[in-house]
Amino acid sequence: MDVDVESKLLQAADRFDGLVVALCAAQQLLMVAGYAMVQAGVVQPKNVTSGLVKSLLDTTLTILAWWLVGYAFAFGSTAGGFIGKDRGNFALHDVLPGTQGWDRFFWTCGATAVSNTIFARGAYSERASLIPSLFFTLISTCLIYPVLVHWTWGQGWLSAWGAYPDSNGDFRPIFSGSLDSNGLIDGSGAGVVHLAGGCMALMGTIIIGPRNGRFILGVRSDEVEYGNKTLQYLGLLLVWVATFGVYLGPVILTSSTNLAGKVVINISVSAAGGCLTCSLLCGFLEHSLDVTVVLNGILAGLVAVAGNCAVVLPWHAFCTGLTGGFFFYGGRLLLWYLQVDDPCDAISVHGFTGIWAMWAVGVFCTDDNVAAAGYMNSSKACERGEQFAVQIVASLAIASWTCGVSGFVLGGMRLCRLDLRVSEELEEQGLDLLFGAPSALAVDDADKETSNKPDMPNYNNYNPGLHNSTHPLHTQAHIPPTWHHQSLEPDLPPIP
Repeated sequence: MDVDVESKLLQAADRFDGLVVALCAAQQLLMVAGYAMVQAGVVQPKNVTSGLVKSLLDTTLTILAWWLVGYAFAFGSTAGGFIGKDRGNFALHDVLPGTQGWDRFFWTCGATAVSNTIFARGAYSERASLIPSLFFTLISTCLIYPVLVHWTWGQGWLSAWGAYPDSNGDFRPIFSGSLDSNGLIDGSGAGVVHLAGGCMALMGTIIIGPRNGRFILGVRSDEVEYGNKTLQYLGLLLVWVATFGVYLGPVILTSSTNLAGKVVINISVSAAGGCLTCSLLCGFLEHSLDVTVVLNGILAGLVAVAGNCAVVLPWHAFCTGLTGGFFFYGGRLLLWYLQVDDPCDAISVHGFTGIWAMWAVGVFCTDDNVAAAGYMNSSKACERGEQFAVQIVASLAIASWTCGVSGFVLGGMRLCRLDLRVSEELEEQGLDLLFGAPSALAVDDADKETSNKPDMPNYNNYNPGLHNSTHPLHTQAHIPPTWHHQSLEPDLPPIP
């Protein structure tokens, strides 16, 4: 083949790869939208608008902070294997067009936005103040995540992509410090995105405290407000579709082989495994099939395969998702027992399952699959069990750094008497009141005023399954006396 033709074909292939990576990275915004829909389907109607506005503000703030500061600390030459130190990376000043840095920036920026979604719009729902929440988003984007990204995907001490080079430029991956070790394998953010986001959500939830009446009523978060299951379902589908692109992006960046088909299959069977586990557990232990739990089981399956989707076979991925469902459901019960209020189960889905996602890499990886995925070192770390030890050390390091810094920042904000949560009155009325929506109490008063007019019958809340006059909903629902034998409502004509 002519040299010029071959060179042009290679350039066209590089440009096409860049386009595909950019499209994969863009799907992370679709994932952010999906999580916002899940939250809107979980919280009370009086807090839906505020959650959507916070989602937009968090995402835009994350993009700006990562562009100006975060990327520079995440990549470039390392300062002791801890953090990046190249000044030219601030605001992408010295990143040359046509280099991989542009694609890497966009993808890691989207990953940071997704992780901020976990704590800012999931676990803190319905009581967190806006300004302190945005301030913590700024801290996480400029400090917490850049350090973790540098450790994992830069030249940090855990990296599998050129860890902590010595004076001769030789890489020193953990444990051996030679090419006999891989370093941390975390293809799509099992630790950097999910585990870190879950840890920040845990610390913030503990420091901010539960919603008013959350545990006094003796009910679980999904029983405080039944929620909109349609929005939850829509949000799950958006996240599921976006996951294909988000997990494929790093594979295209790092691998010279065609792994796209295997990655897509692994994602699908892992999600199915998580759904199966949670459906069975919910049916046997709760004697019902809660839609929210089933949907979160699918999310747990997607999270569980984040680390190993490119380095395992499909049956490994199915076992990963199956076990991830147990981690999610167990974490959900543990948080309930400890009275940690997590409305969207974000800590259970991302934190507890994220731990398993890190460990599952070492449990199921094979050295041949690791080499095929494009990892730099040709070692036997998986065969001799070293990779499992690396994954455990990395999960402990990520959790310690994230919980430590998050606790310090949020605890310091609380000691400085910054209002981390809204007032009890605003929490009762609904956070949407801050964004121009009417007060929930005003809406309730208007509904009661309308319901007291005998010439305006209202059958909107009719439920023929409520025959017990002692049911708490009977004090609010407008049920005609044909079906409610002790109703105080005026006699109304039967429904045709």
